[in-house]
Amino acid sequence: MIKSDIVSEMNSSTDSPLRRHRSPSYPYCSLQEAIERAALIYEVHKTNWVDMLAFKATLGFNATTSRGMRAVSALFQFGLAESRQVGGKNMAKLSDLCINVLLRREGDPERVEHLRKAALRPTIYGDIGVKWSNGLPDDGELTNHLVSVKGLNPAVADVMIRDLRATWVYACLPIQAPQSGGFVISKKRSNGNAADELQPGSTVGHGEISQSSIAGLSVRSYQMPLEGGRQAVLQIPVDVTRAEIDLISRYLSLMKEVLS
Repeated sequence: MIKSDIVSEMNSSTDSPLRRHRSPSYPYCSLQEAIERAALIYEVHKTNWVDMLAFKATLGFNATTSRGMRAVSALFQFGLAESRQVGGKNMAKLSDLCINVLLRREGDPERVEHLRKAALRPTIYGDIGVKWSNGLPDDGELTNHLVSVKGLNPAVADVMIRDLRATWVYACLPIQAPQSGGFVISKKRSNGNAADELQPGSTVGHGEISQSSIAGLSVRSYQMPLEGGRQAVLQIPVDVTRAEIDLISRYLSLMKEVLS
């Protein structure tokens, strides 16, 4: 069984009602989960070709379970593993892309670039990356696209979108498209004191601010670039109070102490 066979078997599995609807192929976990599983394989097999059954066994899955098949399939879909047949046996090993991710330190720009390549390797993820290159839309628009255009089973849309968003964050891909409008910071006087009020479309350093709605709650998203191509995203309700800002500030200070 080579890569295409693995993906095909995963898609045709009927052990769950979620799979009885013929959906397009997609990873059954986030990129971070796939990388963590690849790390387990690397600890045991390094870069050697091994029997496909050993791949599954290393991850703790029974050779005959569809769950094990899905776990291995995700590695192939993200381009973290490759396969071939040797003497009638199905063999597999971790890919060069995967090794580059595993052996480089976090924050290394080249590691980030490899993560981005891996994140966009699954066909359905790559299509979304092209369609929304400036950032993902809200869950409603994503669901409509996946179900109506791509033919995804509606029953699995929420799970896939969850893993998709987690993958985008892990690979430092644009999370949320900025709203249109100029990049300005308006001045506002409050209690006689001048204060900067951050508006949608403003910048903080080299970051961006956009406004959206999450589960009916209107929020502002502050996107702040970090070293190595990484990105920090802070989402705050638009009606946040000064007291709540102070609370957030204290929480960040606690995080800083823990990391010191």
